[in-house]
Amino acid sequence: MDVDKHMYGAYYYYTKFFKTSDYPKYLERAILLHDIGKKFCKTYYNRKGELCDKAHYYQHANPGAYFALGIQFDLSEQDKYNAALLINYHMRPLEAWKDSKKAEEKDKALLGDELYNCLKVLHTCDEQSEQDPEFVKEFLNRKED
Repeated sequence: MDVDKHMYGAYYYYTKFFKTSDYPKYLERAILLHDIGKKFCKTYYNRKGELCDKAHYYQHANPGAYFALGIQFDLSEQDKYNAALLINYHMRPLEAWKDSKKAEEKDKALLGDELYNCLKVLHTCDEQSEQDPEFVKEFLNRKED
């Protein structure tokens, strides 16, 4: 699945399962843009420096967070910062938390409850968007009422 469809898929999953909850608006923006940094980091070299057929997006969360800070959202400066923070941290559940409860606890203490819970929602939407490409297709073809 390409990056744009993946981000739409994550957003669609959010609208289907989480949007009715009382999550802050900046979470929605972070979900829409969480992988935007992949546009700047795409490479066909693996971690060993060998050319391969599969695209890799090493450290894409960092430029994605910076990019998000420059977008004119209908958010306060603090909420723009929170969206960028979520984008910057969105790979932590895969890269650190799966192997270390201590890393997750440190991140939770650093982020606070609200951002930590938002990060878990973003991660869920990110993961689930890859599971069913049909709902991405449905979302992209949906007509506004």
